[in-house]
Amino acid sequence: MVKLFFDPGHGGRDSGATANGIREKDLSLRIALSTGMRIENDYEAQVLYSRTTDVFISLRNRALMANNAKADFFVSFHSNGFINNIPNGYEDFLAKSPRLRAIEIRNKFHDEAASVWIKHNRRNRGKKRADFVVLRNTLMPAILVENGFLTNATDAELVKDEKFFNELISGLTKGIVKAMNLKKKYAI
Repeated sequence: MVKLFFDPGHGGRDSGATANGIREKDLSLRIALSTGMRIENDYEAQVLYSRTTDVFISLRNRALMANNAKADFFVSFHSNGFINNIPNGYEDFLAKSPRLRAIEIRNKFHDEAASVWIKHNRRNRGKKRADFVVLRNTLMPAILVENGFLTNATDAELVKDEKFFNELISGLTKGIVKAMNLKKKYAI
């Protein structure tokens, strides 16, 4: 069975981006848990988490937890913030020097995840690379996703909207299912 490791960004004393009435740590936890529940309910996969409550976990420990779990795929969930309110939309990151398998997975995942934002006239900010600890220190393919800019009022209103939030969870789920070739559970 495919083992997924979901990392809701920030937590505890680290709120992440905070703007327009949203704290990134709360949104990332809600996104990770909702996506994980949908995957475990409908697909043959196990989902593990770095956190399921509002606690602080160091970046190194998040990667170590995933490595110790021998996960097949690591996803770190985030939302962006910026010094002004202009940037908007979706982007995702791989490590600076990713393995070929990580690139293949991200190429399958990205379009599904970004399409939700594009449908609502938000930018697809693209596929990027960065030297983030959770990407650099994980042994399995790993991706960090940035779901909108909390500092952009339109992005913030979208993630507060239940209909959009469900679309977002569907897009992330479809991306992970496609990227990891998850099999649907069969009803008995």
